Amino acid sequence: MSGKFRNGFTLIELLVLMAVLGVVAAIAVPNFTRLIQSNQLTTTNNDLVGALNVARAEAVRIGAPVSLVPNPTFTQGYQITTDAGAVVSEYQGASGQFVIALSSGGNPRFRATGLLVGGGSEFTVCRASGEEGTEIKVTAGGQIRSARITCP
Repeated sequence: MSGKFRNGFTLIELLVLMAVLGVVAAIAVPNFTRLIQSNQLTTTNNDLVGALNVARAEAVRIGAPVSLVPNPTFTQGYQITTDAGAVVSEYQGASGQFVIALSSGGNPRFRATGLLVGGGSEFTVCRASGEEGTEIKVTAGGQIRSARITCP
């Protein structure tokens, strides 16, 4: 091999490259899975918060009380209805990975002023495996807040 260079990789170089890629994949894949799960929880939380905001805005728009009710459970779906029984919007529930529950208070019912009828309401959105979740609080003033929690 005097004076000539060969193009390509040696077997040792390829084995080192495969080992490095294996280590990087072993570190990246679990983190990527956690990122996907966190984004799914955030999406489910934001869907419910969005529905609550739509219900409040609709009550103000039509000048009459509007409620967010389960269909038949919040996990399976929910809908925004008027006191006259008209369905304003209907939402699909969480995927089988999440459980949505009304943890305190009644179904949120907004007055024409945007305030909540009665006391506040609280929802929990928990992963079915029970690890992480969010808590959504609707205050009597109609404000909606959510925070991360550890589910039971």
